[in-house]
Amino acid sequence: MGRLIQENETGGIKYAVIEVNGKTYMTQQFKGPFLEHFAKNCQRVQKKSYEVEVLLPDSPKKVKNVLEGADYVANPNEGGVIIKGTVGELWVAKMEKVCKTYKKLDGSDLTPKDFVPGRPMRVKTLRGNVYNYALQVPVQKLFSVWTGWGDILVTNLPDVPHGNGDYIVCGDKDGKPDVSDIWVVNGKVFDTTYERVQQLDQNNMLKLLVGKARNPDLSVNCRIQDVSAGNVTLSSFDTALQQGKVKLIFVGSDSTRREVPLEVSERKSKDGTEVIYSINNLPMIIKKVEDRYKTVRGLACGICSAYIKTNPIHKLNVLPYRVCVVKQGKVVHSVRIAPFM
Repeated sequence: MGRLIQENETGGIKYAVIEVNGKTYMTQQFKGPFLEHFAKNCQRVQKKSYEVEVLLPDSPKKVKNVLEGADYVANPNEGGVIIKGTVGELWVAKMEKVCKTYKKLDGSDLTPKDFVPGRPMRVKTLRGNVYNYALQVPVQKLFSVWTGWGDILVTNLPDVPHGNGDYIVCGDKDGKPDVSDIWVVNGKVFDTTYERVQQLDQNNMLKLLVGKARNPDLSVNCRIQDVSAGNVTLSSFDTALQQGKVKLIFVGSDSTRREVPLEVSERKSKDGTEVIYSINNLPMIIKKVEDRYKTVRGLACGICSAYIKTNPIHKLNVLPYRVCVVKQGKVVHSVRIAPFM
Protein backbone atom coordinates (compact mmCIF):
# COMPACT_ATOMS: atom_id res chain seq x y z
CA MET A 1 0.00 0.00 0.00
CA GLY A 2 1.28 3.44 -0.86
CA ARG A 3 0.79 7.05 0.13
CA LEU A 4 0.45 9.89 -2.35
CA ILE A 5 3.20 12.51 -1.88
CA GLN A 6 2.87 14.61 -5.03
CA GLU A 7 1.23 14.51 -8.44
CA ASN A 8 1.58 16.44 -11.70
CA GLU A 9 0.75 16.19 -15.39
CA THR A 10 3.04 16.42 -18.44
CA GLY A 11 1.99 15.97 -22.05
CA GLY A 12 -1.40 14.58 -21.04
CA ILE A 13 0.18 11.91 -18.81
CA LYS A 14 -0.44 12.09 -15.06
CA TYR A 15 2.46 11.30 -12.74
CA ALA A 16 2.51 10.65 -9.00
CA VAL A 17 5.20 10.34 -6.34
CA ILE A 18 4.16 7.44 -4.09
CA GLU A 19 5.69 6.43 -0.77
CA VAL A 20 5.81 2.68 -0.11
CA ASN A 21 7.52 1.18 2.95
CA GLY A 22 9.40 4.41 3.63
CA LYS A 23 10.71 4.81 0.05
CA THR A 24 9.38 7.14 -2.64
CA TYR A 25 8.84 6.27 -6.30
CA MET A 26 7.97 8.34 -9.36
CA THR A 27 5.11 6.55 -11.11
CA GLN A 28 2.71 7.04 -13.97
CA GLN A 29 -0.89 7.10 -12.80
CA PHE A 30 -2.90 4.24 -14.27
CA LYS A 31 -5.69 6.50 -15.45
CA GLY A 32 -7.04 8.05 -18.64
CA PRO A 33 -5.43 6.52 -21.77
CA PHE A 34 -3.91 3.67 -19.76
CA LEU A 35 -7.34 2.61 -18.49
CA GLU A 36 -8.70 2.80 -22.04
CA HIS A 37 -5.83 0.63 -23.30
CA PHE A 38 -6.47 -1.84 -20.47
CA ALA A 39 -10.19 -2.13 -21.27
CA LYS A 40 -9.44 -2.85 -24.95
CA ASN A 41 -6.56 -5.31 -24.49
CA CYS A 42 -7.12 -7.16 -21.21
CA GLN A 43 -7.74 -10.92 -21.09
CA ARG A 44 -10.58 -12.67 -19.31
CA VAL A 45 -9.33 -14.74 -16.35
CA GLN A 46 -10.63 -16.56 -13.30
CA LYS A 47 -9.17 -17.81 -10.04
CA LYS A 48 -7.67 -21.31 -9.99
CA SER A 49 -8.04 -23.82 -7.21
CA TYR A 50 -4.69 -23.77 -5.40
CA GLU A 51 -3.19 -24.60 -2.02
CA VAL A 52 -1.52 -22.36 0.58
CA GLU A 53 -0.19 -22.94 4.07
CA VAL A 54 -1.75 -21.18 7.07
CA LEU A 55 -0.35 -20.85 10.57
CA LEU A 56 -1.80 -19.43 13.78
CA PRO A 57 1.38 -18.46 15.68
CA ASP A 58 1.59 -19.25 19.39
CA SER A 59 3.02 -15.76 20.01
CA PRO A 60 3.29 -12.49 18.02
CA LYS A 61 5.49 -13.08 14.99
CA LYS A 62 6.95 -10.75 12.36
CA VAL A 63 7.09 -11.89 8.72
CA LYS A 64 8.33 -10.26 5.53
CA ASN A 65 6.52 -10.49 2.20
CA VAL A 66 9.39 -10.58 -0.28
CA LEU A 67 7.02 -9.89 -3.20
CA GLU A 68 5.82 -6.67 -1.61
CA GLY A 69 8.92 -5.65 0.33
CA ALA A 70 6.59 -5.22 3.31
CA ASP A 71 6.72 -6.44 6.91
CA TYR A 72 3.72 -7.82 8.78
CA VAL A 73 3.11 -8.81 12.39
CA ALA A 74 0.77 -11.70 13.17
CA ASN A 75 -0.70 -11.40 16.66
CA PRO A 76 -2.71 -14.52 17.66
CA ASN A 77 -4.55 -12.50 20.31
CA GLU A 78 -5.97 -10.35 17.51
CA GLY A 79 -6.77 -13.29 15.22
CA GLY A 80 -3.70 -12.80 13.02
CA VAL A 81 -2.92 -15.77 10.74
CA ILE A 82 0.28 -16.15 8.69
CA ILE A 83 -0.29 -17.31 5.11
CA LYS A 84 2.44 -18.82 2.94
CA GLY A 85 1.47 -18.37 -0.69
CA THR A 86 2.04 -20.32 -3.87
CA VAL A 87 5.61 -19.08 -4.41
CA GLY A 88 6.58 -18.94 -0.73
CA GLU A 89 5.56 -15.35 -0.05
CA LEU A 90 4.28 -14.58 3.46
CA TRP A 91 1.54 -12.24 4.59
CA VAL A 92 -0.93 -11.85 7.43
CA ALA A 93 -4.73 -11.93 7.39
CA LYS A 94 -7.47 -12.01 10.00
CA MET A 95 -8.85 -15.39 11.03
CA GLU A 96 -12.34 -14.43 9.85
CA LYS A 97 -11.14 -13.60 6.33
CA VAL A 98 -8.98 -16.75 6.12
CA CYS A 99 -11.96 -18.96 6.98
CA LYS A 100 -14.09 -17.24 4.34
CA THR A 101 -11.41 -17.44 1.63
CA TYR A 102 -10.10 -20.99 2.06
CA LYS A 103 -11.42 -24.51 2.51
CA LYS A 104 -9.93 -27.63 4.05
CA LEU A 105 -8.32 -29.98 1.54
CA ASP A 106 -11.40 -32.22 1.54
CA GLY A 107 -13.49 -29.21 0.46
CA SER A 108 -15.27 -28.75 3.80
CA ASP A 109 -15.52 -25.40 5.58
CA LEU A 110 -12.54 -24.06 7.47
CA THR A 111 -13.29 -22.87 11.03
CA PRO A 112 -11.20 -21.31 13.86
CA LYS A 113 -11.42 -24.66 15.70
CA ASP A 114 -9.28 -26.25 12.96
CA PHE A 115 -6.27 -24.11 13.91
CA VAL A 116 -3.72 -25.43 16.39
CA PRO A 117 -1.31 -22.67 17.55
CA GLY A 118 2.18 -23.20 16.14
CA ARG A 119 1.11 -25.98 13.74
CA PRO A 120 1.00 -25.16 9.98
CA MET A 121 -1.94 -26.47 7.94
CA ARG A 122 -2.50 -26.84 4.19
CA VAL A 123 -5.75 -25.36 2.87
CA LYS A 124 -7.07 -24.58 -0.59
CA THR A 125 -9.18 -22.16 -2.55
CA LEU A 126 -12.04 -23.30 -4.73
CA ARG A 127 -11.99 -22.55 -8.44
CA GLY A 128 -13.47 -19.11 -9.04
CA ASN A 129 -17.06 -18.84 -10.25
CA VAL A 130 -16.68 -15.21 -11.33
CA TYR A 131 -14.56 -13.70 -14.07
CA ASN A 132 -11.88 -11.02 -13.85
CA TYR A 133 -9.83 -9.24 -16.51
CA ALA A 134 -6.05 -8.91 -16.50
CA LEU A 135 -3.23 -7.26 -18.42
CA GLN A 136 0.49 -7.70 -17.79
CA VAL A 137 2.63 -4.62 -17.25
CA PRO A 138 6.23 -4.72 -18.59
CA VAL A 139 8.57 -5.24 -15.65
CA GLN A 140 10.27 -1.86 -16.11
CA LYS A 141 6.98 0.09 -15.82
CA LEU A 142 5.96 1.63 -12.50
CA PHE A 143 2.25 2.49 -12.45
CA SER A 144 0.33 3.77 -9.44
CA VAL A 145 -3.06 2.08 -9.27
CA TRP A 146 -5.94 3.47 -7.20
CA THR A 147 -8.05 0.56 -5.98
CA GLY A 148 -11.78 0.63 -5.42
CA TRP A 149 -11.23 0.29 -1.67
CA GLY A 150 -8.96 3.35 -1.40
CA ASP A 151 -5.45 1.84 -1.43
CA ILE A 152 -2.69 2.93 -3.80
CA LEU A 153 -0.71 0.03 -5.26
CA VAL A 154 2.45 0.29 -7.36
CA THR A 155 3.41 -2.18 -10.09
CA ASN A 156 6.91 -3.64 -10.38
CA LEU A 157 8.47 -2.07 -7.27
CA PRO A 158 12.28 -2.22 -7.40
CA ASP A 159 14.13 -4.79 -5.24
CA VAL A 160 11.12 -7.15 -5.43
CA PRO A 161 10.85 -10.11 -7.87
CA HIS A 162 8.09 -9.75 -10.47
CA GLY A 163 8.83 -12.40 -13.10
CA ASN A 164 8.13 -10.78 -16.48
CA GLY A 165 5.99 -8.08 -14.88
CA ASP A 166 3.04 -7.57 -12.56
CA TYR A 167 -0.57 -7.85 -13.70
CA ILE A 168 -3.26 -5.25 -13.33
CA VAL A 169 -6.56 -7.04 -12.65
CA CYS A 170 -10.13 -5.75 -12.51
CA GLY A 171 -13.58 -7.09 -11.79
CA ASP A 172 -16.40 -7.99 -14.16
CA LYS A 173 -19.61 -6.01 -14.65
CA ASP A 174 -22.24 -7.21 -17.12
CA GLY A 175 -19.63 -9.26 -18.99
CA LYS A 176 -17.21 -6.35 -19.43
CA PRO A 177 -14.14 -5.07 -17.53
CA ASP A 178 -15.09 -2.98 -14.50
CA VAL A 179 -12.18 -0.53 -14.24
CA SER A 180 -13.67 1.02 -11.10
CA ASP A 181 -12.71 -2.22 -9.29
CA ILE A 182 -9.00 -2.68 -10.01
CA TRP A 183 -5.92 -4.06 -8.25
CA VAL A 184 -2.39 -5.45 -8.79
CA VAL A 185 -1.18 -9.07 -8.71
CA ASN A 186 2.55 -9.82 -8.56
CA GLY A 187 3.85 -11.33 -11.81
CA LYS A 188 5.44 -14.33 -10.06
CA VAL A 189 2.14 -15.20 -8.38
CA PHE A 190 -0.33 -14.56 -11.19
CA ASP A 191 0.07 -17.79 -13.18
CA THR A 192 -0.15 -19.90 -10.02
CA THR A 193 -3.45 -18.34 -8.93
CA TYR A 194 -5.25 -17.28 -12.14
CA GLU A 195 -6.04 -19.00 -15.42
CA ARG A 196 -6.96 -17.38 -18.71
CA VAL A 197 -10.43 -18.00 -20.04
CA GLN A 198 -10.36 -18.76 -23.75
CA GLN A 199 -13.78 -17.38 -24.54
CA LEU A 200 -15.00 -15.17 -27.35
CA ASP A 201 -16.78 -12.00 -26.31
CA GLN A 202 -20.29 -11.42 -27.58
CA ASN A 203 -19.25 -8.97 -30.30
CA ASN A 204 -16.67 -11.33 -31.78
CA MET A 205 -19.15 -14.19 -31.51
CA LEU A 206 -21.76 -12.26 -33.47
CA LYS A 207 -19.22 -11.29 -36.14
CA LEU A 208 -18.23 -14.92 -36.59
CA LEU A 209 -21.82 -16.09 -36.82
CA VAL A 210 -22.77 -13.37 -39.31
CA GLY A 211 -19.74 -14.26 -41.43
CA LYS A 212 -20.72 -17.94 -41.47
CA ALA A 213 -24.39 -17.09 -42.08
CA ARG A 214 -23.45 -15.24 -45.29
CA ASN A 215 -21.69 -18.37 -46.52
CA PRO A 216 -23.55 -21.18 -44.72
CA ASP A 217 -22.53 -24.82 -44.94
CA LEU A 218 -25.63 -26.61 -46.27
CA SER A 219 -23.90 -29.92 -46.89
CA VAL A 220 -25.85 -31.85 -44.25
CA ASN A 221 -28.50 -34.01 -45.92
CA CYS A 222 -31.69 -33.68 -43.89
CA ARG A 223 -34.40 -36.28 -44.46
CA ILE A 224 -37.90 -35.31 -43.43
CA GLN A 225 -40.53 -37.88 -42.58
CA ASP A 226 -43.65 -35.93 -43.52
CA VAL A 227 -46.69 -38.03 -42.64
CA SER A 228 -49.82 -36.25 -43.79
CA ALA A 229 -52.58 -35.69 -41.27
CA GLY A 230 -55.87 -35.01 -42.94
CA ASN A 231 -54.15 -34.06 -46.20
CA VAL A 232 -51.91 -31.60 -44.30
CA THR A 233 -48.19 -31.69 -45.18
CA LEU A 234 -45.32 -29.23 -44.91
CA SER A 235 -46.07 -27.92 -48.39
CA SER A 236 -49.54 -26.95 -47.14
CA PHE A 237 -47.88 -24.06 -45.28
CA ASP A 238 -45.64 -22.70 -48.04
CA THR A 239 -47.96 -19.79 -48.82
CA ALA A 240 -48.42 -18.96 -45.14
CA LEU A 241 -44.63 -18.95 -44.75
CA GLN A 242 -44.29 -16.36 -47.52
CA GLN A 243 -46.95 -14.25 -45.82
CA GLY A 244 -45.21 -14.48 -42.44
CA LYS A 245 -48.20 -16.22 -40.85
CA VAL A 246 -46.33 -19.29 -39.60
CA LYS A 247 -42.94 -19.97 -38.05
CA LEU A 248 -40.85 -23.04 -37.36
CA ILE A 249 -39.58 -24.48 -34.11
CA PHE A 250 -37.03 -27.27 -34.03
CA VAL A 251 -37.28 -29.63 -31.10
CA GLY A 252 -33.81 -30.82 -30.15
CA SER A 253 -32.32 -33.12 -27.57
CA ASP A 254 -29.24 -32.34 -25.50
CA SER A 255 -26.79 -34.77 -23.89
CA THR A 256 -29.24 -35.49 -21.05
CA ARG A 257 -32.02 -36.27 -23.56
CA ARG A 258 -33.88 -33.20 -22.38
CA GLU A 259 -36.04 -31.61 -25.09
CA VAL A 260 -34.89 -28.13 -26.08
CA PRO A 261 -36.94 -25.82 -28.33
CA LEU A 262 -34.96 -24.01 -31.05
CA GLU A 263 -37.08 -21.18 -32.45
CA VAL A 264 -36.51 -20.16 -36.06
CA SER A 265 -37.02 -16.48 -36.80
CA GLU A 266 -36.94 -14.55 -40.06
CA ARG A 267 -36.31 -10.83 -40.42
CA LYS A 268 -35.04 -8.37 -42.99
CA SER A 269 -31.76 -6.51 -42.64
CA LYS A 270 -31.86 -2.80 -41.84
CA ASP A 271 -31.40 -1.84 -45.49
CA GLY A 272 -34.06 -4.34 -46.57
CA THR A 273 -31.81 -6.14 -49.05
CA GLU A 274 -31.26 -9.35 -47.05
CA VAL A 275 -33.28 -11.87 -45.09
CA ILE A 276 -31.72 -13.20 -41.88
CA TYR A 277 -32.76 -16.64 -40.65
CA SER A 278 -31.83 -17.28 -37.00
CA ILE A 279 -32.17 -19.97 -34.37
CA ASN A 280 -32.81 -18.58 -30.89
CA ASN A 281 -31.67 -15.18 -32.24
CA LEU A 282 -28.32 -16.54 -33.49
CA PRO A 283 -27.97 -15.90 -37.26
CA MET A 284 -27.66 -19.12 -39.27
CA ILE A 285 -28.39 -18.13 -42.89
CA ILE A 286 -28.40 -14.74 -44.62
CA LYS A 287 -29.89 -14.56 -48.10
CA LYS A 288 -30.68 -11.81 -50.55
CA VAL A 289 -34.40 -10.98 -50.46
CA GLU A 290 -34.95 -12.34 -53.96
CA ASP A 291 -33.38 -15.66 -52.90
CA ARG A 292 -35.40 -16.16 -49.71
CA TYR A 293 -36.79 -19.63 -48.96
CA LYS A 294 -40.04 -20.32 -50.79
CA THR A 295 -40.93 -23.62 -49.07
CA VAL A 296 -41.14 -24.79 -45.47
CA ARG A 297 -39.23 -27.96 -46.36
CA GLY A 298 -36.39 -25.98 -47.93
CA LEU A 299 -36.13 -23.66 -44.91
CA ALA A 300 -36.23 -26.58 -42.45
CA CYS A 301 -33.48 -28.52 -44.24
CA GLY A 302 -31.32 -25.48 -44.89
CA ILE A 303 -31.35 -24.01 -41.43
CA CYS A 304 -30.96 -27.43 -39.78
CA SER A 305 -27.78 -28.02 -41.81
CA ALA A 306 -26.42 -24.54 -41.09
CA TYR A 307 -27.15 -24.96 -37.39
CA ILE A 308 -25.36 -28.30 -37.14
CA LYS A 309 -22.31 -26.99 -39.02
CA THR A 310 -22.19 -23.81 -36.90
CA ASN A 311 -22.78 -25.64 -33.64
CA PRO A 312 -19.08 -25.96 -32.62
CA ILE A 313 -18.88 -22.15 -32.39
CA HIS A 314 -21.73 -21.43 -30.01
CA LYS A 315 -21.65 -24.83 -28.31
CA LEU A 316 -25.39 -25.39 -27.81
CA ASN A 317 -24.75 -29.10 -28.38
CA VAL A 318 -28.41 -29.77 -29.18
CA LEU A 319 -29.34 -31.98 -32.12
CA PRO A 320 -32.71 -31.21 -33.79
CA TYR A 321 -34.92 -34.22 -34.43
CA ARG A 322 -38.38 -32.72 -34.98
CA VAL A 323 -39.74 -29.67 -36.82
CA CYS A 324 -42.97 -28.00 -35.74
CA VAL A 325 -45.00 -25.51 -37.75
CA VAL A 326 -46.50 -22.92 -35.41
CA LYS A 327 -49.45 -20.66 -36.24
CA GLN A 328 -50.83 -18.12 -33.78
CA GLY A 329 -48.86 -19.75 -30.98
CA LYS A 330 -50.13 -23.28 -31.64
CA VAL A 331 -48.38 -26.24 -33.25
CA VAL A 332 -50.39 -27.08 -36.38
CA HIS A 333 -48.03 -29.66 -37.90
CA SER A 334 -45.03 -31.69 -36.74
CA VAL A 335 -42.58 -33.85 -38.68
CA ARG A 336 -39.43 -35.78 -37.88
CA ILE A 337 -36.12 -34.63 -39.35
CA ALA A 338 -33.03 -36.82 -39.59
CA PRO A 339 -29.71 -35.11 -40.44
CA PHE A 340 -27.13 -37.30 -42.21
CA MET A 341 -23.55 -35.95 -42.28
